[in-house]
Amino acid sequence: MVPQDARLTDRPGQIPPWEEMPEELKPVLSRQMEVYVGFIEYTDFHIERLVDAIEGLRAFENTLVYYIIGGNGASTEGGINDTFSEMLHFNNMQDLETPEYLIKHLEDLGGHDSYSHYAVSWAHAMDTPYQWTKQIASY
Repeated sequence: MVPQDARLTDRPGQIPPWEEMPEELKPVLSRQMEVYVGFIEYTDFHIERLVDAIEGLRAFENTLVYYIIGGNGASTEGGINDTFSEMLHFNNMQDLETPEYLIKHLEDLGGHDSYSHYAVSWAHAMDTPYQWTKQIASY
């Protein structure tokens, strides 16, 4: 699907590379992808259950399953660090989420008390090969 000579877009200078992220924030950044992968794995598990149930009804050969997950691209509400609560971003309060705050809530990321968003660096990586993220419609 992706040609061998495909060239990834350059990382914008506003998005720090992994090597320049503060060491105390790296566990939070890693946890963000763990939560995302957990969501995908959980979804896949239940899709498999659905397919098994359809097969159990002997209706699989006459069934069309549309499996659509995602949206119109990864989003940047998490800012440079991440956000434990997307509502802080929408209320211009993301400065409250310091690395210390995020580390304190590390185990809560992905739980029922969080409404988190991964950092902009993850959004940029997940929107590859596009240059920016879904908020920048020109790309």
